[in-house]
Amino acid sequence: MFTPSHAGAVPRFGLSRMKRRRTFITRRFLDRVRTNGALATAAARVSSLRSTYAPLPHMTTWALVCEEVVDTEHSPQHYERVAAELFRRGVSRETLEEMRMFAWETAGWLNFEKLLWDWCSLDERDIEMAIDWQFREGEINEDERRERVAYLQKFMTPTGREPRPSGGSGTPLRDQCVSNEGTA
Repeated sequence: MFTPSHAGAVPRFGLSRMKRRRTFITRRFLDRVRTNGALATAAARVSSLRSTYAPLPHMTTWALVCEEVVDTEHSPQHYERVAAELFRRGVSRETLEEMRMFAWETAGWLNFEKLLWDWCSLDERDIEMAIDWQFREGEINEDERRERVAYLQKFMTPTGREPRPSGGSGTPLRDQCVSNEGTA
């Protein structure tokens, strides 16, 4: 069973036992993004300044963490605001690092390895889809699947999933975004 480490070792959620060769979300990439990723560097800048950033109350915790995983780069100030909101919600820097690596290994895998590019947003539903897909493809076993689902749920809102905002047409914003699903 997954036990979060508070000694600086970030859980790998089975990636060290990759069944297939990966193109993008490799161990080397994850090691680099752990310290140099946009959200990691923003967290380092903001840790003492959280009150100076406007809150982001309409985004789920996982949507905030996944901002770095979406294949659109935002301004450094945006990532600072995201980090400040996560700190405001009680997420520590160590937990944020753990969550970021988990998001890259799941939603990042879905977005980049499987080419299901989502240029608008990623959240807990995408992570859940990635976990299911990784299980079906044999990337993870049943125990790893349960471990990942439990970790995902640990940071979800107590009332369940928050609805995604919709555009004026009633269509979720996610469905109004440009997407290259399944194309290379």
